[in-house]
Amino acid sequence: MGPCTNVFFSAVLCSLLLEVKMESQFMARWEEEQVKLEQAIVKDDVGLTFDPETFAGLERVAGADISCSLERKEEAVASLVVMEFPSMKVLYEKRKSVRIDLPYISGFLAFRESPPLVQMIEEIRADKPALLPQIVLIDGNGILHPRGCGVASHIGVVTDIPTIGVAKNLICFDGLNRDAVRSIACFFFS
Repeated sequence: MGPCTNVFFSAVLCSLLLEVKMESQFMARWEEEQVKLEQAIVKDDVGLTFDPETFAGLERVAGADISCSLERKEEAVASLVVMEFPSMKVLYEKRKSVRIDLPYISGFLAFRESPPLVQMIEEIRADKPALLPQIVLIDGNGILHPRGCGVASHIGVVTDIPTIGVAKNLICFDGLNRDAVRSIACFFFS
């Protein structure tokens, strides 16, 4: 290898090390924020505008998700749908293209995906308050998270609307894994 190649590899290595250092600084701040948000999560039924056992009074339910492009990871579509309950008639739907500048980092999805979803919820609050959902189902974890504050909980605290995390994949931590979940399910459902 010639001197130019060594300089190139040194520059790439320095760039990667700087990126890792910046990422770890972000992660430390994000962990602190998650701990604060986790303390603000309302985990009981106080203040709900509907009965959580009978669903009496529940009129509007929403679902929210962000789908990233497979080719261009920074391009995504944020979607929010508000439905009448129990008919599930669509009352409001919005999709918008968004740019996601942060990389996916396990345990920190909220910092990548919550801003566009929060913005869409706040737009409903400002422009169509009669359609503001009473509860939002979010694609991602809620309190089942290493610091108790996944993307669903994050959005719930920030918007002051109850949320439920509906994750596609089980997040494994503190001994929780697929085998443990299967064992518990077999115990309760057999």
